[in-house]
Amino acid sequence: MTARGWFLFSLMGVVWGVPYLMIKVAVDAVSPSMVVFTRWAPRSCSPSPCAKAA
Repeated sequence: MTARGWFLFSLMGVVWGVPYLMIKVAVDAVSPSMVVFTRWAPRSCSPSPCAKAA
């Protein structure tokens, strides 16, 4: 594999892994109900394609 390929592979690993690290940190520092609320609240305020009037 080329150096560019290794770089992109490593970058993808970091991009893929950071959310899991943040979840681990958040669950250790914040109550589970607060984690659920902060994930749910922004989505409940955004329009849903299913709610679009026909």
